[in-house]
Amino acid sequence: MIIATLGEGITGLIVNVWMHLNVWHYNILSFFWGQCSVPFCIAWFFLAGVCILIDDAIRWRWFGEEEPHYK
Repeated sequence: MIIATLGEGITGLIVNVWMHLNVWHYNILSFFWGQCSVPFCIAWFFLAGVCILIDDAIRWRWFGEEEPHYK
């Protein structure tokens, strides 16, 4: 979540603020100079967990890595 939010914020600053392309801007519940949104930050939190599980399953099934174990 943190990496995705930082990536979105830094990309937004470069593309939207520095280059003036205005690709996106969040008006409601925004932070990082309007480049990140609280609801999307929360969504990244849950999506990141799902992506980790999918990545582990793919690595185990297709690439023969160790079977994932979670506590």
